Amino acid sequence: MSRFVALLAILSLFMFSCGEKTEEGEVAEMKVVEKKAPASQQEKAPPSQAVKTDYDYNPTVLIETDFGDIEIEVFFNKSPEHAKNFMKLVNSGFYEGLIFHRVIPGFIIQGGDPYGVGTGGPGYYLPVERSGLHHETGSIAMAQSVQGISGSQFFICLAPQPHLDKQFNVFAKVTSGMEVANKIASVPRDKRDKPSEDVVMKKLYEKKPTA
Repeated sequence: MSRFVALLAILSLFMFSCGEKTEEGEVAEMKVVEKKAPASQQEKAPPSQAVKTDYDYNPTVLIETDFGDIEIEVFFNKSPEHAKNFMKLVNSGFYEGLIFHRVIPGFIIQGGDPYGVGTGGPGYYLPVERSGLHHETGSIAMAQSVQGISGSQFFICLAPQPHLDKQFNVFAKVTSGMEVANKIASVPRDKRDKPSEDVVMKKLYEKKPTA
């Protein structure tokens, strides 16, 4: 128990520190302990299994925001399990109305937490999967906590982040709209890197392939 308390204390120091962050500090913040949200924050129910999850191609998904649209390709051919889970959440409407709760210029923007504070998920964790893809500009990976790989939180890299390659799994990539992602990263934010005003993912949906 004492070791667990010590870990929490270290993570808290990383989360609330000011000034320039080290690479280790950035990674530590992405592995915060998931916990129950306050009663005032209602978590979305896990999506039904009766939504489309299987694809024999890499689907294109649009993320609509007030800052514009971000278009991404989801890599079923490289990371099938994480891709399958992501599309289940997209097709069930799980992400609609959620925010980007963590934005750092030149590093990442992160969203997908139903609590909007970086401590929640859909109620389950994903199995470990390694696509072998690198964290390049526009790469999208699943976040994770000390309990395991997040079921819904993901982040978009705003620049190459090779120090993340062995710790997080890339399952998708931005194909259009990096200027939107960078615009989101530039909004005013607090000491926890949460935007001062909510940056909402209004809708996520598959862009149907053209014939």
